[in-house]
Amino acid sequence: TGQKEDDLAKKMKTDAEKNVRTMLVISEIIEQEKITVSPDDLKHEYQRIADLYKMDVKKVEEIMSKDLDNFVNRIKSNKLHDRLMELNK
Repeated sequence: TGQKEDDLAKKMKTDAEKNVRTMLVISEIIEQEKITVSPDDLKHEYQRIADLYKMDVKKVEEIMSKDLDNFVNRIKSNKLHDRLMELNK
């Protein structure tokens, strides 16, 4: 059990380090590619979420504005993903 806990801790540390490196690389690519989020991008994403969850768009905006930086970063990551998929065609 002590050994299993040590193995689990090592695996979790390795996974966390990999995730941080991945996030740093993605952030750097987003910066280099000058990927931004416009007010229209935000409105579109608010509406998409409202439609998906059958919610009032103002309520979605209120909820997402509580962690706007994270929300914007997620949109940037999605835009990067879309750009990469387009390049891969």
